[in-house]
Amino acid sequence: MASITLESSYQSTAKDMGNSHVKAHGKQHKYMQAAEPEIETLTDNQTSDNSIDLALKFAQSNMGLLTPKQWQKYNAKLRKSRRKSNYTEYILGVSGNFIKAKERQLNNPKTVKKTREKISREMRAIMENAGIPINGSIYYLSNTETYDQMPPEQLKKYREFERQTFKKFFNSSTFKSLNPQCFRAEIHYDEMGAMHLQTQSLWYHKDSRKRITYAKRAIIKRTLSKWYRREGVSEEEALQQRLDALCEFHEIANKNGKKIGSRRADMMYLDHMNRFPWSTVDDALKVNTDGSKRKYKHSSAERNTRIEELWRIEQINTLRKIAEETAKSMGINYQVDENYVTDGVHLDGVAYIEHKKASQKAQTAMSLANQVKNASESVSDDLKSTYKAISGEEIEEKSPLELAKKIKTKATTQQKDFDDNQAKIKQQEQLISQQQQQLDAQQRQLRNMKKQRDALKKENQDLSKENTGLKASIEQLHKQLKSAGLIVSGWIKDHWKQLEQHFNTYARDMNAATNERIHGGHDGNGDPSTAHQFEQRAKNGLIGAFENIERKEADKAGLNQLWTTSGTQKDDELQR
Repeated sequence: MASITLESSYQSTAKDMGNSHVKAHGKQHKYMQAAEPEIETLTDNQTSDNSIDLALKFAQSNMGLLTPKQWQKYNAKLRKSRRKSNYTEYILGVSGNFIKAKERQLNNPKTVKKTREKISREMRAIMENAGIPINGSIYYLSNTETYDQMPPEQLKKYREFERQTFKKFFNSSTFKSLNPQCFRAEIHYDEMGAMHLQTQSLWYHKDSRKRITYAKRAIIKRTLSKWYRREGVSEEEALQQRLDALCEFHEIANKNGKKIGSRRADMMYLDHMNRFPWSTVDDALKVNTDGSKRKYKHSSAERNTRIEELWRIEQINTLRKIAEETAKSMGINYQVDENYVTDGVHLDGVAYIEHKKASQKAQTAMSLANQVKNASESVSDDLKSTYKAISGEEIEEKSPLELAKKIKTKATTQQKDFDDNQAKIKQQEQLISQQQQQLDAQQRQLRNMKKQRDALKKENQDLSKENTGLKASIEQLHKQLKSAGLIVSGWIKDHWKQLEQHFNTYARDMNAATNERIHGGHDGNGDPSTAHQFEQRAKNGLIGAFENIERKEADKAGLNQLWTTSGTQKDDELQR
């Protein structure tokens, strides 16, 4: 539910509007949306303009306030005792009655502290504004609590709805007639609070003698009287009847206590007047104690205190209607809360911030209380479940403490079994740890065996390559032997009896060398060194046999020198 509010005071200065406002709120863009400006000016002025200059210009052009040059001529014609020493004193003199009334209220010991503090701020603002009482008003359609409940896309659309509503309201006849001297208006997007319409107005009034005074209540009273006039009833009487009715609904609200959730006095008044616009307070309520009748139920003083409130109510009523129409056209659900959400006392900006902080603290405390309650119920449920799990029985106690005692009693009887189980678990854990260590050792052994297997596999691959090379060499040797076979075979046939034994020895040694190269060694994977010895012995033995036969042949033929050369060549050939 939304809450439409209107705050109005004389604390407004040039710092609250235009570029000064943008600078002051430069780091408060919590709710600003993309493409939104910091402020949007609705009046015919620039953001760089100073509100004091605008106020003076407006009053001088429209209300008859003298310019500095006009004042100098006017001041010179006065008696010395009545002359002002400077233009600021003249401005303060125009607003003299208004300022004196503020000072009387400030000095009155019956004035509450909160009101005195507000008046003190207003008096400082008036002096800061060069003696001009600038009336600042702020209009809200909702608060940040409404914002916080919306997702980003919905919030963006909602703020556009607020913008359109404020612009329509500013241009409405209600606003123009009830704020006739509004000289500056802006929509503010760039604050920690909700978007709002902020205005600055003057309330200079010309009396019957054309004298200028500052009188907000007189101007409002004159405007509302024209609004309420009807046939057969004077303007003054029509206004007083409205004020009397408003006082009556406040009395009803006070009797009800203005409790949170009860109907607000202004809403009861508007609802009644919308249905019965010319109704008055019942005559039966206007009887004095002596039996005489009076014209109005409530006193003149009480009715006068409601004039500015009635001015505020009429604006809020129009703003609400425009908001509801705009929301409907945009497909937005906008409903105004008609009940008290506080104690019924209107809050200014500072008080609202404090109220929001207090509300947040209260909500936090309530949330914590609910959490504690839920936690207690959850603990009780858990304790009951625990008791049933331990004993297999249901338990009726509701208090967590009683449940805990029952569980403790039940658990004590089973503690020994639990301890025994824990000891067994510890033993099993130790056994598992030992088994794990053994498993780790076996895994390391497997990894080592895998490495050895890989090494043997590589060595076998190398031997296979070497065997392939040997086979190729043997095949080449066979070819050479075949080519020389005819020559050698004849010579061998001639000396076969002498060579047969040596060839057998050569074949046996070469076969032994091959076996040693492939299967020799302590691991059966080949012994190249022993194989080489066998090969060398086979070669030397065969070559030695050839040398002996050739030497004998050479001796017979007397060719010792030729044999030596020939023997060396043959040895080389055999080596190749």
